[in-house]
Amino acid sequence: PEKGTFYYAPDHAVRTMDTATRISTDTDNQSNIVIVTWSITCISGKVIDTSGNGLENMWVDVFSNQFQTGNAGYSLEDGQFNICGLPESMDYKISVEPPANSVWIPYVQEGINSANSNSLIMSQRQVSLFTISGMVTNINKVPIARTKIMLKSLSNKDFYLHTQSIENGTFQWHDIPEANDYMISAYPPENDAHAVYQSESFAVTRNCQVDIMLEPSLTISGTIRGYQPNVPIQNARVNLYAENVQAETWSDADGAYLFKKIENARNYVIVVQHDDFATVKNHRLQPAKLLISF
Repeated sequence: PEKGTFYYAPDHAVRTMDTATRISTDTDNQSNIVIVTWSITCISGKVIDTSGNGLENMWVDVFSNQFQTGNAGYSLEDGQFNICGLPESMDYKISVEPPANSVWIPYVQEGINSANSNSLIMSQRQVSLFTISGMVTNINKVPIARTKIMLKSLSNKDFYLHTQSIENGTFQWHDIPEANDYMISAYPPENDAHAVYQSESFAVTRNCQVDIMLEPSLTISGTIRGYQPNVPIQNARVNLYAENVQAETWSDADGAYLFKKIENARNYVIVVQHDDFATVKNHRLQPAKLLISF
């Protein structure tokens, strides 16, 4: 128990069940199954910022490619970590992963020898933080208040922020980490006649102004019917795609579907899927009423 759990593999013992070699007794008894254990050790150190202050709640992952094993844990309040249950090896990779939406940059150090790893220093660099400001208006430059606005990162699925435009149409986010793949979505008030807005990907490398102009909304609606017999198809999944647009709905008991608050464009694609029918695609559509048949 003081050495941990070991599993059989032909070359050397492994520490996880999913990397172990299975032994079959279907055809005969098995003998000479040798499991060689090894002395275990710990890798310890401290996660600090560039000023030398300890950082807590940093996920420290330690892994040996040679032994295909490792362990992990969080840094303590003073930044200290102590990862145990490890075989002695000279090829450890240590990854320090900050919490989601953290201002710290992930850090990796490779080629760590467990024999010389009692006081490692893992120095974390803070990302640059910026402000995004903007205004929501219509095509006549009239401000639109109470528009719900979402900021997200394409590479970091855990990063997303919400805000709402105030009476003069302005909005603002502070402390936004530097990145090159942000997108903004804007959703007008419920009874507003403007289309949902979706930006292209953009970079934030300094304080920036991102203004949003909402266009008058249009609709795409229609009916989904089967060829034989010519009956409405209920519960079909209907997806709508265009540049910077993605929406989904389902057909009702009459086979009807409706997409509201969409922008005027000539390149919409509708994809219809149903468990009982082949998938149907309609290309290069404009806002209109459409009949789609399976």
